[in-house]
Amino acid sequence: MTGASTGRQSGFTLIELLISMAVVGIILISLTTIFVSQTRISERTQDRNEVDSKLRSIAEVVMQDLQQAGSVATFDGVTQPIYRNAELGTGCSRSERSGCVVVGANSIDLSVYYMTSLVRPSGGTWARGAAACRRIDYQIQDDELFRRDVACGDTSTAFSDYSFATGVDDLSLSFICHDPSNVVGQIAECYTSTTYPREGTVVITGHADSARNQTQVSVTLSTPLPNLRPPVDYEQVPVPVNP
Repeated sequence: MTGASTGRQSGFTLIELLISMAVVGIILISLTTIFVSQTRISERTQDRNEVDSKLRSIAEVVMQDLQQAGSVATFDGVTQPIYRNAELGTGCSRSERSGCVVVGANSIDLSVYYMTSLVRPSGGTWARGAAACRRIDYQIQDDELFRRDVACGDTSTAFSDYSFATGVDDLSLSFICHDPSNVVGQIAECYTSTTYPREGTVVITGHADSARNQTQVSVTLSTPLPNLRPPVDYEQVPVPVNP
């Protein structure tokens, strides 16, 4: 009797085995759930970091273009004109800065005008200016950002050969004229207020190209606008001559 009783106590009953399997199953399910959750969090973090890095790189390029806006070039001792837009009534030259940056005109999200010193054209004054005048256009089509750097007189409308980045949803700009509370959407508004744009802010919104997560990110960067200050005319004051 004693031996039989001892044998029964040293084994597992069916109920005990089922309970043990249930506990192990619950632990495995919990571990699997935690692993899946952590994997998804890691994927979302990775996607967000990738989108943030991409958008930040794009915003930095846009800022570099804005910093060039309104720059002029001198050939043979003559400062060349940049361009004049009769339709908008604005221009970009040494004597005018109101049209050096145009936002949301002619189905183009952003246009930046500048004069490059890398072009050494020949011909008359206007011919030299027209050849050296450059226009940078940005346009978003179906979540794809296009950027083209063409001559100011370029009349083409195609962007298909100028793909710059995918997964971009929106590109918006604002400008500070003379104080942080005076924010406008077009630099021309600063000049009509007898001031000029001091700073430009770029906001780019995009999403992850991966279909596993719907991750959307916005990046905001600001830059000074060194070439958009209007020219200043100084009166020639006679220099006093010491007796």
